[in-house]
Amino acid sequence: MTDKNTLDIKFFLAYHKATPVLSIYPFVPIQGGRAVAKNKLDMIGDDTGDHISGKNPNYCELTVQYWIWKNVKADYVGLAHYRRIPAFRNCRTKKFFDFSEETCRKFGWTKDRIEELCRQYDVIMPPNWTIFPPGEPGNVMTPYEFHRSEHIESDLQTTMQVIDELYPEFHDLTEQVLMKETKACFGNICLMKKDLFDAYSDWLFRILFEVEKRIPISPDPEQARVFGFLSERLINVYLRFWEREGKKIYYCNNIPMGVFEDPRRDSCVLGGLAQKPSAPKMTVIIPVYNTAPYLYRCLNSVINQRLRELEILVVNDGSTDNSLQILEEFAGKDARIKIINQKNQGPSVARNTGLECATGEYVTFLDSDDWFDPIMCYNMYRKALREKSDIVMCTLTCIDSQTGQEVPDPYCNEIFLPQKYFRQAFSVKDISSAFLSLPVFAWNKIYRRAFLEQHRLRFIPGMYMEDNPFFFESFLHAERISALYSPLCCYRVNRADSIMSRNDERFFDHIRILQRDEELLRRSEYWEMLKTPFFCYKMNLLNLTYDRLIPECRKKFFQRIRTCFQGENGKKYGKGELSKEALYLKLFASNSYFLYAVVRKCTWMVRCLKKKAEMSQWPVVSLAWRVIVKLKQRNCDRKAKIIVERM
Repeated sequence: MTDKNTLDIKFFLAYHKATPVLSIYPFVPIQGGRAVAKNKLDMIGDDTGDHISGKNPNYCELTVQYWIWKNVKADYVGLAHYRRIPAFRNCRTKKFFDFSEETCRKFGWTKDRIEELCRQYDVIMPPNWTIFPPGEPGNVMTPYEFHRSEHIESDLQTTMQVIDELYPEFHDLTEQVLMKETKACFGNICLMKKDLFDAYSDWLFRILFEVEKRIPISPDPEQARVFGFLSERLINVYLRFWEREGKKIYYCNNIPMGVFEDPRRDSCVLGGLAQKPSAPKMTVIIPVYNTAPYLYRCLNSVINQRLRELEILVVNDGSTDNSLQILEEFAGKDARIKIINQKNQGPSVARNTGLECATGEYVTFLDSDDWFDPIMCYNMYRKALREKSDIVMCTLTCIDSQTGQEVPDPYCNEIFLPQKYFRQAFSVKDISSAFLSLPVFAWNKIYRRAFLEQHRLRFIPGMYMEDNPFFFESFLHAERISALYSPLCCYRVNRADSIMSRNDERFFDHIRILQRDEELLRRSEYWEMLKTPFFCYKMNLLNLTYDRLIPECRKKFFQRIRTCFQGENGKKYGKGELSKEALYLKLFASNSYFLYAVVRKCTWMVRCLKKKAEMSQWPVVSLAWRVIVKLKQRNCDRKAKIIVERM
């Protein structure tokens, strides 16, 4: 150190493509694998001095780690991926969309915060997470079991043999960490004193270079990154060694994921396959109508999926903008993409057209303004095979189109199921009334195509909110349904040009939809079990629809929904758990639109107050609100239990 009051910190962020750059101190952008990269980025690379840059396809960001070890002098050095930077402040946010001053402050990416941690700790690491397969939090695993489920088991076995030979003193520690513990750090992310970084790197690369001599490299590009995966296991062994040595280690609480629009959008297109696969594992159906501004992100997210055996059916539903030109551009670069042109008939017909042409083992849907996480198809398909599922669903991430920020939405971000159902397949009979709390979207699910054809499941043409009846019919028929607690789909909300923003009489279709849902339920074996919860579901959905309508349509809608509840016995719901629904039945019976409007207005005001309480920056208010919510949740749980017991 040149000055006892100053720390020289260099935190390197590994880049491999053109994307927004974080270059404020102490972050240093660096291109990994520059020696074999097609495009040279405007930053330093790992191909100078003593380097192994050419090994990047197999070593991933470890080529940057090697370069730092051999060529950099500093007090503290660190390494992270440009989209996976640990949060140095406690923050529950899971994503970031820029490197603005506000973003850096929120996650603690500031000089003061990082220096503060470095003065207190020898080693700073990402979270020490409990290990489980993606979306299956109840299925706890050891690092060895996780590696075996995701990668080639023999590679890790060979690595453990090499450790025994080169570092026999690590034998017991390696066995304990890899075979018995159920927590680990992931991502090849670290920030530590340079002397500790050098000692760890010397240990790591000596092992990996020897393993490289003994194992074949897989032809699969994903599994060919073997040494990057192995290092994620080995750093946890060395962390336990440091703990025994008395080193001070700080574990961050979160690694937010960066979500960026590529400024060089064409560079994301990988070029696809030489020829169309004869037997695709999954068909992705994308209806397109005048969504040109969003197509690059949407299509890039599909063609860059980890699961390569895809059939991509893009149904151009009579677009009048330049959507077709963009589709043709992508189809020319990726042979998996097939364009189907038709006159404008709406998303239901477009999806049905795609279903008629699909050949994949499984089918999924994607709206052309949304996008998939890179591992969406792979993780969902793997879950489907493992549990022989007719349907697999996941959670969503809602993105505000106006701000580009993640929007919390419990209906999208949560799947309200007991934890055991994330570990095993289930049916509607198993989950009972929880079925009615599941998200009805078509595009956060994959469906076994043979199952869809067996029951001739299709979308209803000309109906607004067409996802809903398709969801009801498919789930009521499905014998095996699986769930992943992972946000693998990104969903745009608050789009100014979206049909969802036009809150007019098209929303009246909710009445038709619910009537059809009720008919389906009555014909199913689940009616007696679900009739009471469905009554509450119907009442709640129609009331919320009323709130979303423009004022000129509300009175007419009130008259329509009155007819949905004619014949309902108000006395049946006069007391106890369904008193709220009883109140609305009385309002419908009285035909008093004024009183109904007052009640809905009061309900809206209460919701606003709740939202403000949740977002309050006053600790006392925020704490009080959390206590109230917890107590209410417990009460609701008791009520739900009573209702279920009475059914």
